[in-house]
Amino acid sequence: MEPPASPTFEVKAEREGPAGSPGELSVEFELEWDEGAEDGADAGDLEIE
Repeated sequence: MEPPASPTFEVKAEREGPAGSPGELSVEFELEWDEGAEDGADAGDLEIE
């Protein structure tokens, strides 16, 4: 793998299972980028969703 200098960093918090019942909680951390994209192609401001 050859990640670019500035990949997209994503954090997801999830709850799985039926509503109203104990379920499974998780936090996922991901680094994402398009294969073959040049360094800096997606450079920009910080975006929090």
